Amino acid sequence: MANVEASWCVSLIVECPGCGEIMDLTQDDSVIDGTFCVALENEKDYQVECPEYGNHFTCDFAY
Repeated sequence: MANVEASWCVSLIVECPGCGEIMDLTQDDSVIDGTFCVALENEKDYQVECPEYGNHFTCDFAY
């Protein structure tokens, strides 16, 4: 019998400190395409803009 394939599913969840909006940063192309980081790296000072209210803040990646 052949092996069944398993696929990774990665998300990067952050909560806006201004309004509490929960967002997945993997929706940002610079996170997905490797422009800013490589998956599972502990990056620091990632600039985020809340899509709900436009709040700007930075976050650090952790896993």
